[in-house]
Amino acid sequence: METQHECFVIAPIGELESETRERTDQLVTYVLKPAATPRYKVSIAHEFRSPGKITVQIVKKIVSSELLIADLTDGNANVYYELCLRHVLDAPAILVIKEDQIGEVPFDLKDMRITTYDLTVPRKVNDTIESLKTQIDAVEGHEAQPSNVMADEVGVVSQPQGPDYNVTLLGTLLIANRFRYELIDPFFEDVKVPAFSKRLHALRSTLASVMRESARRDWLSRERVRSAFQNKLYRKKIESLFDDVGEIIAGLSKAMMVEDEEKIKFWLERWRENNSKFREIWIKQYGELLDEKMV
Repeated sequence: METQHECFVIAPIGELESETRERTDQLVTYVLKPAATPRYKVSIAHEFRSPGKITVQIVKKIVSSELLIADLTDGNANVYYELCLRHVLDAPAILVIKEDQIGEVPFDLKDMRITTYDLTVPRKVNDTIESLKTQIDAVEGHEAQPSNVMADEVGVVSQPQGPDYNVTLLGTLLIANRFRYELIDPFFEDVKVPAFSKRLHALRSTLASVMRESARRDWLSRERVRSAFQNKLYRKKIESLFDDVGEIIAGLSKAMMVEDEEKIKFWLERWRENNSKFREIWIKQYGELLDEKMV
């Protein structure tokens, strides 16, 4: 079966059993999922079941999902903030709004295509689904082909081979190296592109690309990585580094949104330090596992 890509929905949530929550759930169930499946797995923040800070999880989804759909209904401040983060990354987003509110769209978004919906009229529901399918096709047609997270100029294979721990550990090292050498270091060291605007554009593009690729790899999930570090002390440190990266990505995304070069440097420096600590732990853990195999 073909692997589903991720479609993340940002929308007004409201309290449990509120009119807002009911409308959003109906929109996702009866419009967005029929339009996006089976190619995409549709998710929304209030359905998250994994532990962790909800804000960090949302930011990760905004950054890594191949497709994002934003419901602008009610002018929800969180939705517009999250949409800004998506736009900062130059990543595809499809906009929808309740039909009777189309005249309330802010000036800055009036030139963008916005699909209206009316959940009370079956014919209009079907029309919205078909319109969204067309837009999804258009997004896929214009989106750049993603790079392979394990393929590079020196011929690394598409996925590490061997025992489960080996696949996960090698995978985490390779993705960590991509973040270090493709995302973090070039922002500071690329003397050929001194202009901040150009370095910022490259940073946005690379962050979106690598985050999407890492999100597609089930062997890079937090639980798989956690279990691969069999030394309890290393595992505890890795979990702390995972949490730190979540905060870093959230902070970096905000800094990119307002184009604050000093804040961007701050978060990238913190990420570089995190990356170095991760590799130190990785070397120790992998060395111990190799020693065990040789006994």
